[in-house]
Amino acid sequence: MRTACAPVGATPAFTQSAEKKDNVGLETRAPSRKGNGMKGEALAPGDWVANPRAPEWGAGQVQSVIGERVTVNFENAGKRLIDAAEVRLERVEPPRPPGAPA
Repeated sequence: MRTACAPVGATPAFTQSAEKKDNVGLETRAPSRKGNGMKGEALAPGDWVANPRAPEWGAGQVQSVIGERVTVNFENAGKRLIDAAEVRLERVEPPRPPGAPA
C-alpha cells in the first residue's frame, strides 16, 4: 500500500497561526467588548437594557454579545438580535418581580 507524502521542504497543508485554535480548527479570540451599543461601559450578559427605538418592548436582559451583535430577551417582545452599530441600547434597572416590596 502506498501513502502520499509531501516532498521534503514543502509547506505543510495546515499551518498553526499565532491565534489559538479550537478543536474544529477555528480561530478563537477573547470576546471584544469594544462598541456594542453603549456609550462608555460595554454591555455584558446579564445587563438590563431598553431599546429607545421600541419602548413598547420593555426592559430586556442581555443574553450574549458578539462584536456588534447583541442578543436581548425583552419582556414584551421576546428574544431579539440587535445590531449595536445601528441601535444604541440604554442601560436600565432590572424590573421588580410581581409582589416584590417597592
